[in-house]
Amino acid sequence: MAKRINITIPKDFLSRVDEFSKKEHRKRSELIRESLREYMGRRDKDMAVEQKKGLIYSEAKETITVEKIKKISKEKKAELFSIIRIYFKNSPEVIASFIFGSYSTDNATILSDLDIGILLKTDTGKDKYSELLLDISSDLVRLLKMDNIDLVILNRANPILKYEVATKGTAIFEREKEILDNFKIKSLKYYMDTKKFRNLYQKSIKNFLLENKI
Repeated sequence: MAKRINITIPKDFLSRVDEFSKKEHRKRSELIRESLREYMGRRDKDMAVEQKKGLIYSEAKETITVEKIKKISKEKKAELFSIIRIYFKNSPEVIASFIFGSYSTDNATILSDLDIGILLKTDTGKDKYSELLLDISSDLVRLLKMDNIDLVILNRANPILKYEVATKGTAIFEREKEILDNFKIKSLKYYMDTKKFRNLYQKSIKNFLLENKI
């Protein structure tokens, strides 16, 4: 069962959140959850690195043997990317697509999710997002013959995800190079504009977790 925790947030911090939420037309709760997810993800990553270095020791006494998981070959990735590229080239609503996550590195395995981000035309109605997401996902599952596909519409993605895609993702299709350049510039700018806010809230979370030994 998940442990429920209550965090007391300083009033001056909440006033900044409210000011930012009005500016960006986003809910206070959404911004707070976003910062919490980023902080916890960063903390888990740091702990994993320390554990790998031998700085953190598990209480488990048993020796666990992990079977080596087969990696996806470069040839297989190239084949998948080619299919995706051709598909989006014939999808008029899509103006650009990216691969991010493990498939944009050399670490993808047969168990990895294939993370795909797409940019839709600006005149695409938001009421059509869910329908397009379902249709495109179904098509890709059928064409790629794999069901571990995670499709994201970047037009409505949070700034952290946009930043990850813009800086670490691999662009595999674009109708115009200017589209990619604009996406990357806006994603980086928005991420940096909100960094101070995220750092402030993450500091509040960190202090709470340390005080309560969580």
